Amino acid sequence: MKKLSLAFVWHLHQPNYRTPNDDVMLMPWTRLNAVQTYSGMLQFLDKFPSLKLNFDISPTLLDAIEGYASGQISDIHSNLTLTPVEELSPDDMEFILNYFFDLDYNKYIAKYPRYEDLYKRRFSKEDIDVDEFSMSGYSDIMTMFNLVWFRDDQIEQYPEVAEIAKKGKHYTNKHREMLIEAQRDIIRKIIPNFKKYLSKNKIEIMTCPYYHPILPIVADMDNAKTPNLRTPLPGSDIKMPDCAKEQIEKGLRRTEEVFGIKPKGMWLPEQGISSEVAKMIADSGLEWTISDETVLSSTIKKDIVRDFKGFHQDPFDLCQTYSLNFADNLKIVFRDSVLPNLISFEYPNYDAKVAAHDLYDRIKVVYSKFLNAPSKNHLLTIAMDGENAWHNYRDGGKEFLEEIYSLIEKDPTLETVLLSDYVENVDHIQKLDNISAGSGVNSDFRFWTAEPIKNMAWRYLFNTYEDLKKTQAENPDLDTNEAFEHLYTAQGSDWFWWFGEPNDSGQDHLFDFLFREHLKAVYSSINLPVPENLDKPLASFSGKPSRIPKGLISPALTGKRNYEEEWRNAGCIDISSSPLMQENKLFNKIYFGADYDNLYLLFDVNHYVYNISECEEPIYQAYVYIKTNKDEFQYTAPVRPLNKNENVCQLIKNAYTHEIKITFMQGKLFPVFFSKAMKNNLWVMDKNNSIKCAYNEVVMLKIPFDDLEIRRGEKIDFFIINGTFGRIEDIYPQDLWLTIKRPE
Repeated sequence: MKKLSLAFVWHLHQPNYRTPNDDVMLMPWTRLNAVQTYSGMLQFLDKFPSLKLNFDISPTLLDAIEGYASGQISDIHSNLTLTPVEELSPDDMEFILNYFFDLDYNKYIAKYPRYEDLYKRRFSKEDIDVDEFSMSGYSDIMTMFNLVWFRDDQIEQYPEVAEIAKKGKHYTNKHREMLIEAQRDIIRKIIPNFKKYLSKNKIEIMTCPYYHPILPIVADMDNAKTPNLRTPLPGSDIKMPDCAKEQIEKGLRRTEEVFGIKPKGMWLPEQGISSEVAKMIADSGLEWTISDETVLSSTIKKDIVRDFKGFHQDPFDLCQTYSLNFADNLKIVFRDSVLPNLISFEYPNYDAKVAAHDLYDRIKVVYSKFLNAPSKNHLLTIAMDGENAWHNYRDGGKEFLEEIYSLIEKDPTLETVLLSDYVENVDHIQKLDNISAGSGVNSDFRFWTAEPIKNMAWRYLFNTYEDLKKTQAENPDLDTNEAFEHLYTAQGSDWFWWFGEPNDSGQDHLFDFLFREHLKAVYSSINLPVPENLDKPLASFSGKPSRIPKGLISPALTGKRNYEEEWRNAGCIDISSSPLMQENKLFNKIYFGADYDNLYLLFDVNHYVYNISECEEPIYQAYVYIKTNKDEFQYTAPVRPLNKNENVCQLIKNAYTHEIKITFMQGKLFPVFFSKAMKNNLWVMDKNNSIKCAYNEVVMLKIPFDDLEIRRGEKIDFFIINGTFGRIEDIYPQDLWLTIKRPE
């Protein structure tokens, strides 16, 4: 019987949140993910005897897990949690009020009534004094912040945690100490558990470049050049191939040190690859790696074709194993790029079993395409982030994973495989002359470069590299190991991901600070003066509306740029105040306002849109998602554009009552689509609407409140997505809804 092989590859990674020469993390996410997610990824292996899984645990994460397990590493949040409340300073209290509610409301905050009550009190007004909470209140906030990360099965496993959960409020220092110790106990078991299943041949452990750098652009920034790149890169002189090689070797040594087995495969951060990087990996003795289907498509100059539902029509190329003519000892497989997005961002909106069956159906469609194929081996690779995706699920993904693993276990035509076993026994390998430089995010590297702040960071990094290399050459006996360690840390992908646009962590200033601190440590460790520019933040960060509506507006829909007078009382989001390059954004400003009968929106289109050559003529799309605030029951449905990265804005995780899609290109407006939510989380188009739209130089929209079924005095919340072809590019605003009340 012909079988389709499935490789599930879960990538676990957290950046190094420590300042140089300090064992206190500035953020708690490594500890909390370790408790909730890493410890749970292996729980299905005993239940499903045939199940085999592949894991990458980044070396920086291995360091942190071992540090937390031994007690050597802590974080600001855990240190505060262990501080007796009577010893808290006003600054400590302010920190607790600002950062101990920094969690998803529906999944975490609302889980316990006491936490929800404290949250509502905290945000009942914009400015709140630290004295408005009692010592008991601060104790309960810290307790709940840590308690909500325990899974239900862990609460049952630890009686002291179950007692704390049942108690509900009025927690003491002792309760908080018990929670932190239970977390450390869970973390202490993580690596031994992975070793246990590794010894049983149930899992495979791969390695990763040590500090998670995007290897192709560390090695050579010219790899970021693409034909359609309209924004400048930081410079063709940026080349650090020696660092790229050492990141590979260091990662390989660290993983072998922890697990006692030399890894055979390498996880490429963000699936970033180039021919030069592939040769480095092959030269290190590794046997296989994974990249993305978009890179394969670019390499073989052939699209991976799907139907309108996203089902594969011809998965033959995607499911092959490849090698390079100049590095034939290295096998390369390419992951499906659609399935990770579905698992991370779409499936959490649906019933877990329904979602698992949808994934199963997609897998079976792939299987059906190979029934009459002459070759025996075909591999579908599902490789993705193994931690952030599960935050979007009500139960951390447990029911979904259990169901999909069960469906595969029961199906004799499917098998899960360890990648080393598969590539060693595959019957046919496709040869490639080279491989296109690219990543798993839009097939390029623009999320880490080609943006002013990111480019500035690359210049800082490369200048530091050159100064270090020069000093090393002039002083051959100088010990530069510590300096290079800080340099390697600063090469990590995480800093560049959050710098500038379009991603927003909510704590970008901390990433900025950590990045610059490691560069400064390079200089101080070799007794060089620290450049003054490293003391200055790369940018200031903002993103809220720059103006709220000041009065009613009833503008004419002209679509022309001389709109200021009629829109002067409207609210405004000033996107031009961000550091994003002009060529990289669709709108300069977005205005919003209302009169007694209509909601008005104006999108001030970036002038660059008008300067694009006729041969390009790209199509632009914007979505307006509206949630009506009414007392009676309303159907809601999730947003439809897919998030193209793992930074999940809270707004897109909510469900909405109405959707408006605007499509336009240079000088041309397409019909506006207006949809309403219906049962089963579906959207239905409503053609009987009175929405008006005009576009010449700007896009203007008039939406009758009656079409939204909003009466006078009722409110709507809404936000806007720039999302061409169903993929999210930008969100306006990123952290809160815009609110409009229909005037009475």
